[in-house]
Parts: sequence; C-alpha cells; structure tokens
Amino acid sequence: AALLVNERAVGTDQNKKYVMVVGEDNKATYREVTLGANVNGLRIVTTGLKPQERVVVNGLQRIRPGALVAPQAVGMEVKAETARAAQAKTDAAKT
Repeated sequence: AALLVNERAVGTDQNKKYVMVVGEDNKATYREVTLGANVNGLRIVTTGLKPQERVVVNGLQRIRPGALVAPQAVGMEVKAETARAAQAKTDAAKT
C-alpha cells in the first residue's frame, strides 16, 4: 500500500526532500524521504516514513529538530479514486 502525505508536509533541504515526524514525546525529528508522484495534492512517500507516523503539516518552516510541538490530529480523507491512482502509480514505478 502507498503512503500519502499532504504536499505541505514535505520540505526541501538542498536537493533532499524531508518531513518532520512527531515522536511519542511530541518532539520533532527530521526525516529524509523519497517521494513518488503527486496525486490530488498528496505525495506518495516511497521510503523514509512508516504507516501511522505523525508528520508536521502546518508551520514546517518554523519547526526545528528536537523542538517540542503541540500536535493536533488533522483528518486526511483520501477518496477511493485517489487511493487507486496512488497505488497504480506506485505499482508502475516498481516495474
């Protein structure tokens, strides 16, 4: 299954893409990721992120590694056609 994150959760550090993962201790951690295609405003994450990990979506530019954050859950409704398109693009990239 493909992992999807909001496009706003992805930062660029020179030529690397990253997200800030929020740990159990509510501290932000820099995590380099490899991205796939953009599907309806969501990016496919092919490596660097596990299912159920929380990422910073708003205020990414202000967060530094190790910073304490006050996370708020944001729903990510993924329409069935978006999920199918993401899976198809992921499957196509593997061949």
